[in-house]
Amino acid sequence: PIVVVTARDQSRDLSHALDIGADDYLSKPFEFEELLARIKNMLRIKNLQDSIIKKTEQVNAANQQISHLNQVLTETNKELKKKVYDLHNVFEISFKVMGQTEVESLVNTALLNALGIFTAKSVMLLLQDPDETTIFKVFESRGFFGEKASEFSIPRDDKIVKYLEFI
Repeated sequence: PIVVVTARDQSRDLSHALDIGADDYLSKPFEFEELLARIKNMLRIKNLQDSIIKKTEQVNAANQQISHLNQVLTETNKELKKKVYDLHNVFEISFKVMGQTEVESLVNTALLNALGIFTAKSVMLLLQDPDETTIFKVFESRGFFGEKASEFSIPRDDKIVKYLEFI
């Protein structure tokens, strides 16, 4: 804080001192106690300003943390909604195939529902080959054209099979 002590006592002198950055103005003659009181007052105001600045910085930091947490929460909410949607689709398929008693009808219903619910273009059911247990072959498929789908097979030790076994 700046306290101007001067012999000038005109109001324009006071105004000029305050315009160029002084915080207070004291004209001579003055009492020493008055000068001390004004200095203490200016220091108290400076401490309050510093405290407000510190609190403002703390509030800004807290707001940034809240904003970050809000973004994380929004992303987590999106992921959860997708998982709920996926679980709903699996439930729909399982509900629709539960009433089936014949294997062909069960497989056909499951594949058609998978196409519709997941909006897929094609789907296939792979089963372990009874003659060669290290290979999965196409049991049934929908949406594939030609003989290639029925000829498709995948070894049991393929990376995608290993991945799917642990899901």
